[in-house]
Amino acid sequence: MKFNELKIATPSFTDDDQPDEEKLGDIRDWLDTRLRPAGSSPDAWVDTSLQYCLSLIEELKEENESLWSILDELKSSEMESWAKDNEGMLQEYLGEHVKKLKWHNKIKGKV
Repeated sequence: MKFNELKIATPSFTDDDQPDEEKLGDIRDWLDTRLRPAGSSPDAWVDTSLQYCLSLIEELKEENESLWSILDELKSSEMESWAKDNEGMLQEYLGEHVKKLKWHNKIKGKV
């Protein structure tokens, strides 16, 4: 059976419109089927290298997700910490602002 008759295509590694997950899926499928275009022989070194690259990509994706999660936690804790540290200053500012508004309203009433 010829390669083209199986309707299995060589993965396109340069298609910029294709999402990364889809590209990785194409590479995995290509490696799993072990089918190559008619007349060409499988290249064990290329297959092994691609498998290794896929495993590294998966590790890096997991690490990246973990780091983003940690960063989100840090941001939220820093905001809470900042609010606690500056609560007195914010209350003082709001108190002064309310006093000024009351003073302005008082003056308006006299005019």
